[in-house]
Amino acid sequence: MKSEQATATVTLSYGDKSIELNALVDTSASRSIISKRLAEDLEALIPIKEPYELKTADE
Repeated sequence: MKSEQATATVTLSYGDKSIELNALVDTSASRSIISKRLAEDLEALIPIKEPYELKTADE
């Protein structure tokens, strides 16, 4: 798969802030995540109560 086939232009919004970016799309993912920096830019950082392990399909 070519990288441009797995990305889409998306707009993330939280409150009155929005950021448009190219995002990697995984239609079979069980969770969606964004970077801490992006969450801070949106003023949308919500700390999780307990850490969880992220796994890839190869694991």
